[in-house]
Amino acid sequence: MLTNHYQNLTIYFLLFNLGSVVGQSSPLHLTLENWVNSIYSKAPRSLLFLIGTNQDTNHEKPIDLISKHFHNKYSKLNPNLISVQMLNCLNLDSVKHLISHLVDSITPIENFCNTISSSDGFLLLETHLKQLKTTKNILTWQEYEKLATSVGISARYTLKYCKYLHDTGNLIYLNFKRTHLCSDLVILDQQSLIDLAKVLTGMPSNLHEFGLIKSETLAQEIQKSFSPDHVEQLIHLLEEIGSIYRITSRVYLCTTLMQEANPAHLSHWKYIFGRIYKFPFLPLSFFPNLMPSITH
Repeated sequence: MLTNHYQNLTIYFLLFNLGSVVGQSSPLHLTLENWVNSIYSKAPRSLLFLIGTNQDTNHEKPIDLISKHFHNKYSKLNPNLISVQMLNCLNLDSVKHLISHLVDSITPIENFCNTISSSDGFLLLETHLKQLKTTKNILTWQEYEKLATSVGISARYTLKYCKYLHDTGNLIYLNFKRTHLCSDLVILDQQSLIDLAKVLTGMPSNLHEFGLIKSETLAQEIQKSFSPDHVEQLIHLLEEIGSIYRITSRVYLCTTLMQEANPAHLSHWKYIFGRIYKFPFLPLSFFPNLMPSITH
């Protein structure tokens, strides 16, 4: 599952074979931990169900003890874990129980969505944003606020409506904490992110050295495809999603532009991976992006 496929206001089901659960060191636990953590970090307001199948094949422990253990273990990783259900193909009661829990969980989300989507102000805002998409793919937060105000949405609901549109995949906005450290752009069309990625992947080799790009060069390349008013914010956005890393105030590292082979003039290095970079800190997404480029 790709990062941008995670959505809030969504219910996720993690299914696992109960017959594979053998002790705490079972590989299944490592897999589940990875998924539970990933879902919560990318979609912290989504709901989660853990569903064990093949209940009738597991006789190691009583099912209620296994369910309780799973819930205690994984609710610490994801507080939005609603229920741990064990399904038995020989007994439909477990399926009915799951459906009952699911209906109870969906009702608050459905009510919330109906309340927002039936608002006159929201409907007008949604219509205006769809119209803007044809001519303008990116708005500043100030432009979005002005548009929301013009259709009668109060300041109290401006951010809430934006969250709803983001969670339902109608736009992209990352600065819900409203900090100056985060990109403050409202992206109306996801194609804009693809176009932004193309700026990096299509960077001519004479404009970078082993993946290192000067900030002014990066700004000039982005400006060829986007409004000059958005360039600084788009660079912030690339940093947030782990596509580039700031080395100094004037230099960025783009891992996708790093050479697969060690640079020729560094061939005398005795290290296996003959490239060294120094960072003041390591972002969360650093290694998933950097290590494949180094070790490929």
